[in-house]
Amino acid sequence: MKLILSLILILLFVSCKSDNVESHCYIAKSNDTYEYPIKPGVNEWAQLSSSEKNTACQIPDNTLKNISTEGLIESVLFNPLFAEIYLSNEHIQAGFNAFYENFNGIRELLKRSDTVAKILCRYLQMDPACNKNNWPSLTGAGSNNNYAFSYIEIIIAQYPIVDQIVNSGKAKTVIQEILNKNEVKGKYCYSVVGLEHSSLIAGRIMYLCNYRPFIDEYNNDQNVRIFISGAMIVDITTLDVVTNCAKKFIIEK
Repeated sequence: MKLILSLILILLFVSCKSDNVESHCYIAKSNDTYEYPIKPGVNEWAQLSSSEKNTACQIPDNTLKNISTEGLIESVLFNPLFAEIYLSNEHIQAGFNAFYENFNGIRELLKRSDTVAKILCRYLQMDPACNKNNWPSLTGAGSNNNYAFSYIEIIIAQYPIVDQIVNSGKAKTVIQEILNKNEVKGKYCYSVVGLEHSSLIAGRIMYLCNYRPFIDEYNNDQNVRIFISGAMIVDITTLDVVTNCAKKFIIEK
């Protein structure tokens, strides 16, 4: 199983790179992306209670059973309640955990065997140099790129996905892609919102790989531990700590 996943990832990394020729940087939705019947911005949405909004944002069981993984990824990214992960009173990971508990789509996505390959393919198509349109937003083309990357990266940073990345032997490849994207993000003045979750992916990969330079930072720096466990930046220099370790990881692994 691990060998098969590794081969699939290798092929997808090559094919996704070569197919990234969209001149307007717009990644079209899969044809079977679920369209939520009630969305923010319409009168019906404003009249719903919190529990009713949660119910309205579930994917029907029959649809969930038959939707492609590509369509499911887009459906999760489009969920009107996704942004609430950033409103948690604890930390972002706690917000994501609540999203996971309350939304059947993300639970389905994180248990599918082909999610890692498909979501990495989607991620590889995203170009930080594009000012807009890496992610079809709920309000039409032109989503803020900080959140375009933040949304998909917080999903990739979840341990069921990170664990498969490590076990398939793609840790170095994924971290290199993250470093490449972060370098471009820096040139285009991305905020912490657009940088923290890519660094979180790299940090959690190195943590699961038991990479000693990073483990030492984790053991000696409380802010690094808070970041890895809570997906929350307490000190902006934590991003530099993770990046420096990631650069060493690429050379030494």
